[in-house]
Amino acid sequence: MATHYDIAVVGAGASGVLAAWSAAHHGARVALVEAAPACGGIVRHGLQRWLCGLFPCDVSQPNEFLHGEGVERFCRLLVRDDPRKQAVRRGRVWLLPIASGKVFSDCAQALLATKPTIELFSQDPVVATTLSTPLNPSPHAKITAVTLLSGKTLEASVFIDCTGQAELSRLAGALIDTPHEPALAGFGFEVEGLQLSEASTFGLAIDVPKACRIAVESGVLELEAHYTTCEVSEESGCAWVRMALPPGVRDDAARSAAQALFSFLQRQLPAFKGSRMRTLIPYPLLREAPRLCGRYMLTEGDVLSACTFEDAIARNSWPIERWDPEKGIRYGYLPEGQWHEIPARCLQPVQGPSNLLCAGMMLSADSSAQASIRVIATCMATGEAAGKLAVQHAL
Repeated sequence: MATHYDIAVVGAGASGVLAAWSAAHHGARVALVEAAPACGGIVRHGLQRWLCGLFPCDVSQPNEFLHGEGVERFCRLLVRDDPRKQAVRRGRVWLLPIASGKVFSDCAQALLATKPTIELFSQDPVVATTLSTPLNPSPHAKITAVTLLSGKTLEASVFIDCTGQAELSRLAGALIDTPHEPALAGFGFEVEGLQLSEASTFGLAIDVPKACRIAVESGVLELEAHYTTCEVSEESGCAWVRMALPPGVRDDAARSAAQALFSFLQRQLPAFKGSRMRTLIPYPLLREAPRLCGRYMLTEGDVLSACTFEDAIARNSWPIERWDPEKGIRYGYLPEGQWHEIPARCLQPVQGPSNLLCAGMMLSADSSAQASIRVIATCMATGEAAGKLAVQHAL
């Protein structure tokens, strides 16, 4: 027997949590479906220590909070303070430090717990959808229900895809854009037992990239190792090593590459001798994945010209951060202190069920624009907007 909800959100990463909270905040009964055991998505698993995209770039102080009530409430819960007071400047951007992915996940659970009309289905992915009519030739088809791996059936008036890889949209027959030359993937590991006194006067933040760059130039390491970074933790003798990998790399290949890089650092840098790999990211983190073909595609020009829209539902100021497999990392910044808007049409399929919305890194955008809007805070903002839009259609 099916259980009916006003809104069903699929994916409980950053965008999904805010979508569910927003829909419940505006009066809806919400089902939140997540394949993993806990909320948080790639923030939970990806050794994330910074939340990007909350504030405009190139400003002397982060006084302007770009996003809505839900994002701000979550960030206040996350740092237990005004996020503007905790923000740290790095070059031309402002970042919000977070303690760990687990803390982010715990705060997501706490935010959801403030809305008793949200029911969470964890470790239970969607495996099938039911449509009211065939997509073709009818332009009025709707998703009427989704079936979970457990066999449960959930009905809803509106469904929101926050899976990050358009998983619900694919199952429902929406038109999807698959990138032909996707960006480099992210991966990494946490190290303990470092002898930081053995690092150079510049520290491991310089020593590690330098050693990797020399090894790439001499053919010892693959090209992607050129983009390796190291950030020392506040915990004594610990650091995070982040690396880039080819797009589409398999999980086992990613783990092998991480082990090879760690062994290289142990041999090459005295600070790493005797150290241990404590935590390994469980799977490669996609910077670019299949995304919705929406009623409007956000473009590189829209981002860099700080474009506005009549149907705007969110704002973004993060630069275009393109991790190109051939050309490396390239940045494109908006005009100083400005932001662009994201229209509601980017959340709505141009071809697909009429009661489907998307949010997060999979909304409708070209590769360059997606390299800007994929950051956590903007994903949260589009999730919050999708939740509100869904209620407007459902209630």
